[in-house]
Amino acid sequence: MEVSRSGYYKWIKRKGWLNQYEIDRKDLTALLIEMHEKQFTWGYRHLADQIRKEIGWIFSDLLAHKCCRDVEIRSKARIHYNKGIKYDWNIYLNLFNNEIISYDLRINKSGNGAKNH
Repeated sequence: MEVSRSGYYKWIKRKGWLNQYEIDRKDLTALLIEMHEKQFTWGYRHLADQIRKEIGWIFSDLLAHKCCRDVEIRSKARIHYNKGIKYDWNIYLNLFNNEIISYDLRINKSGNGAKNH
């Protein structure tokens, strides 16, 4: 397997212990879970920014994304309902000299408003 004897014994001795990278990743995952419970609509970027601001810990968005993916943290999309009333504004022009003769304002019956094409 082309592994040195000392490397093999070092690996056996270290087996079961976490290195610093794994400890940091575990701590970051715990912080992301805690922050996600407070703000479940935030994604991994916003969660990472908030942790950086509060704690001052420097880490990449990619690491935050990997930690969130491992524990299945996903942002919950907010649904925005448009409850406003839409109107049609009709302007009547005199085609001879382009004067406005009259205008009126009506509630749009279709409900989706005028479409711009």
